[in-house]
Amino acid sequence: MTTLDRQDLVSSDALPQSIFLEILKGTFTSMVQEMSLLIERTAMSPIIREKQDYAVGLFDAAGKMVLAQFLMQGPGMIDPILARFPLESMQPGDVYCYNDPYLSDGAVGHVPDLCFALPVFEGNKVRAFVALFGHFWDVGGIAAGGMSPQATEVFHEGVLIPPIRLVQGGRYSEDVYSLIIRNTRFPQFLDGDVRACISACQLGVRRVEELFEQYGVERVLAGCVHILAQSASSSRSLLEQLLPEGVWHGDDCVDDDGFGGGPFRVALRLERAGSRITFDFTETDDQARGPINFILHEGILTSVILGRLLQAHDEALVLNDGLAAVADEVKLRPGSILQPKFPSGVALRALSRMLVTNSIIKALGQAVPDKMAAASCNYAIVTLRAMDRASGRFIYCFDGIGVGQGARPTIDGLDAIYFIGQKNNPTEWLEAEYPFRIEQYGIAPDSGGAGKQRGGVGVIRQIRMLCDQVTLCTMMVNASQPAFGMAGGKPGKLGRIILNPDTPQERRLPTLADNIMLNSGDVVRIESAGGGGWGNPLERDLDDVARDVKRGYVTIEGARRDYGVVMDSDTLTVDTEATRAFRATFPVGG
Repeated sequence: MTTLDRQDLVSSDALPQSIFLEILKGTFTSMVQEMSLLIERTAMSPIIREKQDYAVGLFDAAGKMVLAQFLMQGPGMIDPILARFPLESMQPGDVYCYNDPYLSDGAVGHVPDLCFALPVFEGNKVRAFVALFGHFWDVGGIAAGGMSPQATEVFHEGVLIPPIRLVQGGRYSEDVYSLIIRNTRFPQFLDGDVRACISACQLGVRRVEELFEQYGVERVLAGCVHILAQSASSSRSLLEQLLPEGVWHGDDCVDDDGFGGGPFRVALRLERAGSRITFDFTETDDQARGPINFILHEGILTSVILGRLLQAHDEALVLNDGLAAVADEVKLRPGSILQPKFPSGVALRALSRMLVTNSIIKALGQAVPDKMAAASCNYAIVTLRAMDRASGRFIYCFDGIGVGQGARPTIDGLDAIYFIGQKNNPTEWLEAEYPFRIEQYGIAPDSGGAGKQRGGVGVIRQIRMLCDQVTLCTMMVNASQPAFGMAGGKPGKLGRIILNPDTPQERRLPTLADNIMLNSGDVVRIESAGGGGWGNPLERDLDDVARDVKRGYVTIEGARRDYGVVMDSDTLTVDTEATRAFRATFPVGG
């Protein structure tokens, strides 16, 4: 068979449907990866370029997400645009943009996340959308970055942009764009990131147009329908296999809201009655004064939060809007932290988003503890703001810090992970860019919850100020509410933030606060929390405990205290006989 013959076969209707669908998925995946590379190489701000806080995806003309590379958003991103701009009013070269969490029903989680969408045409008809969101460095608000714990309303978090046509037929709306640019402390970053996002979407549009040309529009769109249907069927089947009939309860708490309130509890009642599955969050606590509220979009619940849990049981599951099929009903209560009333603050909504994940894990863990992981921690963030007196430059440093993830039934939890798909700031880059010095960066020993499978460990990050009048903002949870264990596993260690450790001036800092003033020479030590353990710690393999001690993940004291393992401090080997005798003194169940 010649190359031309193979091309004819691939491009023709003779290609079997099952093979065509896999080609389509692979092509879509390649497209979003290519878009990702473009945005990472052209974005200006560190939060997109270094930390990679963005997501890209393909949507059909009705706004359904077909496939995406995304973190915690995606479903529903096109809906606010369609609500304002009819399909027939769109034209090639248009770019639509918004960031309003309330107008999008939570499809965009907080104000710094700007969504961009470009229509894909066949002739004069819109047949699909390529879209992405990026976490922008600063879009105004009471403090740089728009994520201050002191924000009590969404207006404090930055300029609210309703769905707009930022570019019409290839031409920027300069009046609108200049208004947006004027409302940031870092106009070069914002301008560069906007153009990077739009360029990535334009690349995606070209790739979809190439697919239309190669396989035909109708066949590609029919393939999208099949991909959605596959995800619907697979996800529903997975959940039904996991969840027996009955009522199961799960909850988790965030420490506080930055104003002395809390803890705040997310409560889930998960019910399966016959074939009907209901997620009921109506017993969740009332909305907070501080910005920890989370507008829970139903699509994000099913396609992102629940979808990632199901994907652990089937890696081939494509997360898209087909996963709406997993829930027959989702109940939310207006005025709760999962359905706050406008204009409540939502800047730190990720702190409550993790509670939703953990409440589902706990509920499913009651039903099938042998198949569910322990709780994971929420990431930690510190920001540092200062004025460089020499250059007159305003300094803003956003530093996301990894935490421990929950242990799983057959493997330890992931260690020192900031968030799914995101990266931490490289030490070398931080020190070159800012008047700060990283004096310690490593594993926080004994922070992972003890268990047959150990919870992931957190990290220690110690930063020294090299200039005066630095304003510190702290955003850390799991400082009083630990990540719970599963199936007899122990909770993870709590996190904490210390000013000037090991000196007479040492003091604990609040973990959700702003406007903490620092000066040159001050040291901030962040010790992030660990994930919950899984299973009885006394059942952990002795070799695994010894390996953890040698790697610095567990101390010799921790091995004895948490696992009943006695080790020689010189050789770092296990004293098997002493261990057997010592473990016999532990109560049944560890």
